[in-house]
Formats: sequence, structure tokens, C-alpha cells
Amino acid sequence: MKITTYIKSCFLIGLFFFNSVYAQNSEVGFIDHLYNTQQYDHLKLYGHRILDSVRNSELKNKTAFLLGNIYFQEKSFESAINHFDLLNGDYPEYNEALFYTSFSHTALKQFSLAKETLTPLPANDSLLQDFKYFQYAGIALLERDKEKFYAWNDSIQHTYYFFQKQQASLESTADQLFKRKQKSPFVGGLLTAVVPGAGRFYAGKRGQGIYSFVITSFLALQTWESYRKSGPESPRFIIYGSLLTAFHIGNIWGSALSVKNYQNEYNEAANYSIELDLLIPIRSFFK
Repeated sequence: MKITTYIKSCFLIGLFFFNSVYAQNSEVGFIDHLYNTQQYDHLKLYGHRILDSVRNSELKNKTAFLLGNIYFQEKSFESAINHFDLLNGDYPEYNEALFYTSFSHTALKQFSLAKETLTPLPANDSLLQDFKYFQYAGIALLERDKEKFYAWNDSIQHTYYFFQKQQASLESTADQLFKRKQKSPFVGGLLTAVVPGAGRFYAGKRGQGIYSFVITSFLALQTWESYRKSGPESPRFIIYGSLLTAFHIGNIWGSALSVKNYQNEYNEAANYSIELDLLIPIRSFFK
């Protein structure tokens, strides 16, 4: 009798264990299906329920990783970071999550956190270490730190196909950034004060410079003509003189802003190129 009871107990325990494993595998397969078929809204809803209620670490890791990827693709970088941070260090895709988390911090201009995120990478893996230095070099370039950029770039020991092209692109961008002479908004305004439209030319806005020169010259000629024919107290002289003064002052201010905007546009374009060079190898390496 006791033997029969023992056998039944073992059978029930084994059945319970089998059902638990089957249910967990079924849920992993289901969230994989939702992700692969791009049913992201359903995966978000279902995935957050899993993270809130399920204790199984494998299922939670898988869910957190897939949700992190979805938020990363949507450029919801803070949400991506929050979900990647839920992963355990023994999860197979943990290193991949570290690089995506680091880039998310980079996109948010959190450069110190971006570098700190990659410190857990195994020191005995030369490939991952070189890839980390490549990311550090890009971050230094975003910070416009010339010394650190070249230091990190020189720390890369080997040439890897998956980021060789992007490394060359970063080096080219660095040469342009660090050799480029910065333009001054003050100089732009001063040039326009002396020669109408010259500050726009200085800012690279030649069309605007020609337009400013023509309008200012026209108003100046009309003001002089009014003064010569009607005198300084005539309404015509006052009107054209006021228009000339207002336009010229506005043109000086506009020239200074044009130089500043030109600087911002150039930096934004450079930053976009750098971030793209950092992201492409991550996608290539972990695809």
C-alpha cells in the first residue's frame, strides 16, 4: 500500500513538473511568435503581465529582452534601458543588451552612463573589448574630446570587418571636426555691419547675402536721394531712413544668427553620422 502511494506521489510530482515546463516553453514560444510577426502592441500588453506576475527567470529574461528591442526600434530609449536592465548576467543575449543599452544612453546624451554600461564585458574577450573601445571612441567624438577619441581609437588592437568601414568613417569625421575652423556669430554680425550681406556670405548663405545687399543698397540710395532733394526733415527721408536703419540692424542680428544656426546644423549632421556609425556595427554583429 505504501509503495503504491509513493508511486502515485512521484507520478503526480512528475506530471506537475512536466506541465510547468511545457507551459513555460509554450509561453516563450508565444512571445517569440508575437515578436517575429511584429505584433508589438500585443507583446507589450502580454509581456508586461509576465514581468509583473511570473517568477520564471528564463521567461522574464526573454520577455524583457524582446520588449527592450521593441522600445529600442521605436527610439523610446528610456523604456529600452529600463527593460534591458532587468536581464540577468547569465542570459545568452546579455552582452548584446549591454551594447543596445549603451547606445540608448548615447542617444540620450548620457555619455558617462553609456561608457559605464559596457564595463561588465568580459576582459578576456578581445573582440568585445575592441568593440567597446570603438564605442568609446565614438562617444568621445560626440563629446568633441580630441585626445580621448584618438586614445580610444588607437586602443583597438585588431581590424574587424563588421566595423572596419564605420571606424574609417569616424576617423574621417574626426579629421573634419578637429581641423575645421569655427565661425564666429560676432564676426558674422560685424561683417554685415561693414558690408551689407557679407555676414550671410560668411555663414554660407550666399543667396541671402545677395538679397540683403540689394535691399540695403536700394534703401540707402532712396535715403540719400531723399536727403539730397528734400532735406533731412522731409517725410520721405524720415521714412526711407527709418526703413534703412531697421533693416540694417535686423540684418546684422540675422547674420549673427545665421552663423550660429550654421554651426548647429553642421554639428547636428556630424552627430547623426557618428551615431549611425556606432549603431550599424551593433546590428551587424548581433543579427
